[in-house]
Amino acid sequence: MLIPLAKITGIESPTLLDRATPNFFAFSWQERAQLAARRGAPIIDSTLSLAINAEYGRTQNQLHIHISCLRPDVCHTLDQLKPQLSSRWQAEKVLQHRYWVRALTLPELTQQSCFYTRGG
Repeated sequence: MLIPLAKITGIESPTLLDRATPNFFAFSWQERAQLAARRGAPIIDSTLSLAINAEYGRTQNQLHIHISCLRPDVCHTLDQLKPQLSSRWQAEKVLQHRYWVRALTLPELTQQSCFYTRGG
């Protein structure tokens, strides 16, 4: 889990739209090796996920990004969605829950925070 040292309430925080705010998604992805180290074996990137709880799903009012392996059923569902995913956020239902999902390349992840809009 990645938690900023600065107080940022969550994905609804205007702080995330400031270009001076660190790229927390990229930092989280860079730390995926920690999971492999704890497991004692490599983990295929396509089985990993970064996720942020919505305001209603948090128990503490602090932004945090989950870095975790996907369950096989979730991985299968996302594999089925891949052909229709793009660089735009879209609402999708995964195992009876609504999520905002998008596809992005590693360069896209590292060049710009996922929270920015193209014109923002």
